[in-house]
Amino acid sequence: MQSHFFKMFETILAKDIDAFESYMHPEFISVSEFEMSTREDFLTQMKEWFDDETFDLRNANLVIVADNPDMHSFQYERNIDGKRVRITNVALIKDKKLWRHIINYVPLD
Repeated sequence: MQSHFFKMFETILAKDIDAFESYMHPEFISVSEFEMSTREDFLTQMKEWFDDETFDLRNANLVIVADNPDMHSFQYERNIDGKRVRITNVALIKDKKLWRHIINYVPLD
């Protein structure tokens, strides 16, 4: 059985928003810093990310922190507003779908 992280990772690399949406639980919620996003808001953010041709996770110092049937966590680096940032994602899985997501940004400069 393919891990949840690698299933999501392949979807992101393919920039397949429909596949990503089908992988999201109907009750999906994301928290980034002090902002909470609904499933629909997060999909809009993902579409914008997929449209960014300058960014590719394969070239972002990707580290898989944890990957099991209930959750996955990974980190990567990218430039945001001219500053290098490490981004940590933690996702909880429910019914084999992304259910809860939290993200943290740590400046590296």
